[in-house]
Amino acid sequence: MPTYIHREMADMHLIYGMAKCNGREALRMYCAEYPGRQLPSRSFFATLHRRMCETGSFNVHKLDTGRQRTTRTVDAEDRVLQELERNPSTSTRVVARDTHIPQATVWRIAHDEGLYPYHLQRIQALELGDYNKHMDFARWFLHESNADRNFAASVLFTDEATFSLEEGLNGSVYLTFLQEVLPEMLNDVPMPIRQRIRFQHDGAPAHFSIDVRAHLQATFPGGWIGRGGPIAWPA
Repeated sequence: MPTYIHREMADMHLIYGMAKCNGREALRMYCAEYPGRQLPSRSFFATLHRRMCETGSFNVHKLDTGRQRTTRTVDAEDRVLQELERNPSTSTRVVARDTHIPQATVWRIAHDEGLYPYHLQRIQALELGDYNKHMDFARWFLHESNADRNFAASVLFTDEATFSLEEGLNGSVYLTFLQEVLPEMLNDVPMPIRQRIRFQHDGAPAHFSIDVRAHLQATFPGGWIGRGGPIAWPA
């Protein structure tokens, strides 16, 4: 369990400045300068710097609210940060158990460092029939590419990761995008290229609405890729 005297923390803060606030470089420099000392985590340098900026001291100051609380020390912060750095996928409950620090204190330390717990949720999964669908789509794509070496360049698609919609995505909003926004985006595309476009999107619920599919069939007759389309999207 690391315990640092004020001189050690002052040296850490000085080296952090010499390293231009780079925690990894500060740790390397500190290790080289003081090889016999207990080494902190690289994020601990930033913790000390933040503490000095906020309180003017290396010690943690908390307002007295009249309620007894576990003392939060710089050592406790370092122990928590070392655990989180050693295993980023751990939980505040496990860190609290291993460090003997209350879970609420662990959570506050992580929060102050800009670290937030999350739960991984798997919302998509492959099903037994998906393999054959993927193979069929891949064979079709290869066939078209062999027949036309520029085929891949004619497929228009987006992963929707580079823009956002304030009102959220549903069938009505997506249809408005297809009818009003997409044509403007294609204004500068030469007509011969536009006539060869194969529009592609995935199987999101908004993409599967009846009005959306009807519009795509009218705009790209027989030439669009998606769930429920003439060329099925295999997912």
